[in-house]
This record gives sequence, structure tokens and C-alpha cells, in this order.
Amino acid sequence: MFNHKKVRNYQCSRRSFLCRSFQVVMGLCVCNPFKGHASQFRQPASLNFYHTHTHDSLTIHLKKGIYKDPVIRKINYFLRDFRTQEVYPIDLRLLDLLCQIKHVSGSEGVFEVISGYRSPTTNKKLRMSSVGVAKKSLHMSGKAIDVRINDLPTRFLRD
Repeated sequence: MFNHKKVRNYQCSRRSFLCRSFQVVMGLCVCNPFKGHASQFRQPASLNFYHTHTHDSLTIHLKKGIYKDPVIRKINYFLRDFRTQEVYPIDLRLLDLLCQIKHVSGSEGVFEVISGYRSPTTNKKLRMSSVGVAKKSLHMSGKAIDVRINDLPTRFLRD
């Protein structure tokens, strides 16, 4: 298990976190290519989600390193813009990243989803009413997800 006490404490934005995370994911893919889009650290793997706004739960099971259409449809619906009910394709590299976070941290917890896809309309409303919402948010292209894990300190997840 990863020792979170040795992790350096530094401030980082969500955008820089996502950019660094994608670089790590892509670097791992180059060093260790795999079929499909699912992480193959542990097979079969599963990800458990709870949406903090809709109170929906979702468990997806990944087998043989491939996301099948029913799983993709479920995750796209689960991560929809809950304010407008718009469904948008989620970048499957986000799921790869979550699998890797789960593996590296040793977590068996549930990913608590705060925000998945955001429609441009929702993003505009959030920008007008709060600070820190990017004009060209990655949420609007299905490339960002705000999560916490119920068995890890949020600071550890961030770092």
C-alpha cells in the first residue's frame, strides 16, 4: 500500500492534476500496451461509484481489459449532467485513471462522484455563480470527473 505520509504537499489545480494524470496514464500505456481501454492491473477489476447529487450507485466490472458497449452506456448515463439530464460520451481514459488510482492506493472504497459531464449551459451558470469554474472546462468534453474515495483522505487522492 502507498504511504501517503511521504507524498509531498503542494497546491495544484484540477486542470494541472488532470493533465499530469493523463501524462502518467499515457506513459504507462506506451511502456505497457494493452488491448481495449481498461486497465489490466488486476483482472477482473471493478469500480464502484456513488453520485453525491443524484444518490445513484453504479458498479462496473471490467473483464479482459475491454469496456463493452453496455458498460460504456451505463457510465455515460451515470456521469450525465444531472442538472439538464444530457448524456455525453465520457473519455474512457478517465476510467483507466480511476483503475490506476485504485490499484496504486490499495483502495477498496467507493468513488463518490461530485461532477461528471457538464453541458455548456450548466458550465455557464456555474461560472456565473461560483469561482474556479473554467470557461473551457474539460467537464464539457467528457474529459473530467470530480471524485473523492470514501476510504482515502481527499488530500492523499489529490497528491
